[in-house]
Amino acid sequence: MDLINYNLEDIEKAMEFLFKRKREVKDFSFIDAMIYTVAIKNNLILVSKDYGFLGLKNVEIIKNL
Repeated sequence: MDLINYNLEDIEKAMEFLFKRKREVKDFSFIDAMIYTVAIKNNLILVSKDYGFLGLKNVEIIKNL
């Protein structure tokens, strides 16, 4: 299992992203923003059931089965 590191710059970028995203998705949280920011930084695809990520690049939304 690999751990993904983050730093103060990632936290600052997540806060900026959160500020912008909150205009569209009211219940988008800092944790959501941080997860997304770190995924993008590491060129990863974020897989989630959270529709708050809908429409963002490198995100795959899975539907309930």
